[in-house]
Parts: sequence; structure tokens; C-alpha cells
Amino acid sequence: DIERIVYIAGGAAVAYVVMSMQSAPLFLLGYLLWCCLNATSSFIRIMLHDRIPGSHRATVISNFKAFATLLGIGASTATGLLVQAVGTPRSAYAVFAAIACFVLLPCAYWLTTRLKNEASDLEAL
Repeated sequence: DIERIVYIAGGAAVAYVVMSMQSAPLFLLGYLLWCCLNATSSFIRIMLHDRIPGSHRATVISNFKAFATLLGIGASTATGLLVQAVGTPRSAYAVFAAIACFVLLPCAYWLTTRLKNEASDLEAL
């Protein structure tokens, strides 16, 4: 699970940083990386299924899906407004890169640290 978290968080940060640069080849490279991340991100649901007890799984997964949908609607609207105001989509990628670097990467670090601590606690037993 730790490798998967590092893969998705690091990959998203790198993809957004590269897509925000003023170079068409770099943008395409970042877009290719983003497509690879999207194609292989289904493991997040698997991680949720592994960690949630069966009695609560349907509720948690349903709420997770609803939250992701609402977040997607809000992000799409904000992105559209930002692109209209600035006139270029690169600004949106720069904002996404900042969010990935200052929110996603610290959260991924916290989560991987927690998973490592859980694994060491299980080994101690």
C-alpha cells in the first residue's frame, strides 16, 4: 500500500508541475503520466475495501464516491472559472501542482508513516 500511495501522490505532483510548464513536449509528457495514473488508480478502492470492516464497507464506499463526485464538480467549476479569468489552462495546472505539493504530498507522507507504524506494531506482536 505504501508504494501505491507514493506512486499516486508523487506521480500527480510531477504530472501537474510538468503540465504547467510552457513547453508542448513537456505538457504531453505530463499528460501521458496523468493518463497512466488514471488508468492504474483503481487500487484506491481496493485499499479501502481491505481496511474497512464488511459491516460498514457499503456506507463508507458510497460516501467516498459521493464526496469524490462533489469534489470533482467543484474542482471542474473552479478550474473553468480560473481558465476564463486568466485565459490559459496552464494557470490551472500550476494551481493543481501547488495543491499537490503542499496538500497531497504531506498527506501521503502522513499516511505512509502511519502505515509503517501499523506494520511495525503488528510485527512486534
